Amino acid sequence: MKFEEIDATYPARIAPKLTAGHFHHNREKMRVDRAAQVLSAHFAAGIYVHCDGGRLPVEARDTADAVLMFDRLFDSFNGTKKAASMTQPVLKEYRVAMVETSMHAQLWDEVTDYLDCLVIVDSATSEVQQTSPFQKSLKETMLAMRIL
Repeated sequence: MKFEEIDATYPARIAPKLTAGHFHHNREKMRVDRAAQVLSAHFAAGIYVHCDGGRLPVEARDTADAVLMFDRLFDSFNGTKKAASMTQPVLKEYRVAMVETSMHAQLWDEVTDYLDCLVIVDSATSEVQQTSPFQKSLKETMLAMRIL
């Protein structure tokens, strides 16, 4: 069973904004707003909960870890406040402007290491790619953010 099918069985869904259209988009280009919803802390939390409840395989936790990492990465690119507010969730610690003492650079190092270990398999040919445009553009964005 897939995440969206499992989540839909609950009266109060963990990730209510996610629909089948977020996961099955017929090879169309993914819109940024949909990608941000899929790669969100709410979706990661849902995966963790469904893994702990035995409705998703334990291996899905790796997916949740990756989703949470990308959520934090997106937050690090989009932060505007000088400091986190007292009411801000702990998971949103990167949704602040970057300064010399912030943790952004450490996160970007972790993401770079993750991307270097990531194996991309072409779904049509089953060939393993050394790098993908996705990996390259993320690394270049993190490098540009450091320079700025």
